[in-house]
Amino acid sequence: WYGRVLVERVEGFCTEADWMRAYGEINEFEASLRRHGVVLAKFWLGEIELASSTGFRPHELFEVQRIIEASATEFEEAWHEFFGT
Repeated sequence: WYGRVLVERVEGFCTEADWMRAYGEINEFEASLRRHGVVLAKFWLGEIELASSTGFRPHELFEVQRIIEASATEFEEAWHEFFGT
């Protein structure tokens, strides 16, 4: 699921409907974990070092960075909404 919304999306290996559906599936999966007592924590990292990542080609890293930067406000708003801060 996580690969679908990032890697497959960036590489164009899935349709928009596929990766949008995957967001819902991720949320359902994580909710089921919480219902079964799993403590789940997600962290937003303010600074990331994409250049030091391994396993990705430079153009892939650039695309990831572009998506993160383009969505930063949305991510931050969702964080504050979820945590009530």
